[in-house]
Amino acid sequence: IIVIKGDYHEGVIGLVAGKLVEMFHRPAVVMSVHDNLVKGSARSLPGINITDLLRSLPTPFLGLGGHAQAAGFSLDVSQVKTFTAKLEALANRLIPDSALVKTEHADLSFSLNNSSLSLAKLLHTLEPFGIGNPKPKFLFTDLTVLEDRALGSEGKHHKLTVEQGGITREVLLFNTKHHHPLKHLKSLICTLDINLWRDKQSLELIASYVET
Repeated sequence: IIVIKGDYHEGVIGLVAGKLVEMFHRPAVVMSVHDNLVKGSARSLPGINITDLLRSLPTPFLGLGGHAQAAGFSLDVSQVKTFTAKLEALANRLIPDSALVKTEHADLSFSLNNSSLSLAKLLHTLEPFGIGNPKPKFLFTDLTVLEDRALGSEGKHHKLTVEQGGITREVLLFNTKHHHPLKHLKSLICTLDINLWRDKQSLELIASYVET
């Protein structure tokens, strides 16, 4: 994914690139233009060394540095079109389709009884999360869905109330393709997050994978 837009701070384009990788499971390059100078930030997937990929291009970078999963660079605005074309061609040639298939993993198998607001607060102290420090993910199995509420005007997002062993929790599903209403979850991989509403904190599970 290659995006060039506006005059944004380097930190902002890095965050945008990371979010694009998270959403689309593709390496992402985001560039910002100021006068005749282009600054870019790149983020990648495990197994795809984005810095080496950029260094293998014949582009006359004004500056380039980084590591396997993140890079920053600068170049003259006159080089953007050629740079973009050569990067796309090189990526298409060197990155196999198998590297772009999203696989879900969990750091720990959990029960709803073990999940708590206090644990979410403890995990919060490990921030900032990102490349090199991914947010912990937890696997829950055999959950009963007590309630399934559609969110948003198009109903693409859902808020579930799930139950296991008498314990209930709220789960958010974003951009879900599952048929609703859901009644049972064979497995759920999610993060433990803190929801703040009217100055009151509560535990919220943010789903990244659901099997029904």
